[in-house]
Amino acid sequence: MPLVPAEKRWPLAEVMAAVREYAASCRSRVTFAYVGISGVNMAREDARKLAELLTGLRAKVTLIDVNDDTGRYQPPTDYEVREFRDELLSRHIPVSRATLAAAKSAPPADLGCDKGWGSGYLTECGPVRWAARCRRDACCIRA
Repeated sequence: MPLVPAEKRWPLAEVMAAVREYAASCRSRVTFAYVGISGVNMAREDARKLAELLTGLRAKVTLIDVNDDTGRYQPPTDYEVREFRDELLSRHIPVSRATLAAAKSAPPADLGCDKGWGSGYLTECGPVRWAARCRRDACCIRA
């Protein structure tokens, strides 16, 4: 079973095309939420691939520790997070980290628009759809 089954329905190339269109119309930074899984997607090579995917975008990345009640997937180690973060920072991509403890104590974060107009994030149901009306109404709407 793939980690992101939504990839079959919403290919990454299409999602990134929508993100690039949104970013161009709003001229603002786009935040990407990246769920880190120890030993799965937190190597320097994974960070390089992510940086290549974000080339040409004003982007920032929020690293989120995986939260798997089954125990199949573990949160990344501090070492993995530092290596991943350092690789992105070396490519001038800002990085922040959201932890489970912080998420439980804070109100829901708006991960899609750094202006706070609407909500945008990837869910089990699929990606958000970005509206082009960035400066007037909500710039992000759910699919």
